[in-house]
Amino acid sequence: MAMGKKTGGRQKGTPNKRTAEKMALVDQATTSGISPLEVMLGAMREAWAQDDKEAAANFAKDAAPYVHPRLSAVDYTEKKKEASDYTADELFAIARMGRAGTAAEDSGERELDRLQ
Repeated sequence: MAMGKKTGGRQKGTPNKRTAEKMALVDQATTSGISPLEVMLGAMREAWAQDDKEAAANFAKDAAPYVHPRLSAVDYTEKKKEASDYTADELFAIARMGRAGTAAEDSGERELDRLQ
C-alpha cells in the first residue's frame, strides 16, 4: 500500500454487489407500473365506493404502516430535585413565583414608582 494514497479497489461512489442488486429490484418494481401499496389503496377505495366499510377498513389497516409513520412511545420521569440541587438564582426565582399575585405586586409597583 502506498503511503498516504489509496491504490486499487472500487472507485468512490460505485455501489457494492448487494446495493447494485437492490437498486436493480427497485428499478424493476417502479418500471413495472404498480406497487403493492397502490394495489392495497386501490382495493380500499373500491371497497369504500361499493359501501363495504369493513373491507375498506381492513385494507386501510394493512396500508397504514406504509403511509403513516408509527409514533414511538416516550417515557418521561421527572427527577425530583432537592433544595441543594438548585442555584441561588433558581431558588430566588422560585420564591418570587410563589409570591406572585400577593403583596409582591404592590411592592413591585412601589419599586417602579421609586425608580421613576
